[in-house]
Amino acid sequence: MGYVSLIVIIILVLLLILILSIVLFRKGKNPLVEKVGEGLSTHLSRVSIERERQKARIFELLEEQKEITNNDVENLLGVSDATATRYLDELEKEGLIEAFGGSRKTTKYRLRTF
Repeated sequence: MGYVSLIVIIILVLLLILILSIVLFRKGKNPLVEKVGEGLSTHLSRVSIERERQKARIFELLEEQKEITNNDVENLLGVSDATATRYLDELEKEGLIEAFGGSRKTTKYRLRTF
């Protein structure tokens, strides 16, 4: 009997939260949504800044070594193969570097010459 009462109370609290959220949302002032939106925006900005920093480090490595591999990026940044590939792909799409070499495993990257 105690569990049933607890479940009923939880359901009532959840319904109350839902009703309050709907009422506040209709007024256009949902503090929860606004706070989450602000937090998400801040997080995305930080992620974007960090991504650009990582890509700058790759670019610096390329200036030093003239050509690098995906493994070089993994070791430099301490990231996974997929993340290293994503960074290299972004730099390539931005026209800053170019890929050359054989298969995917032996692909090397160098600064793009203009």
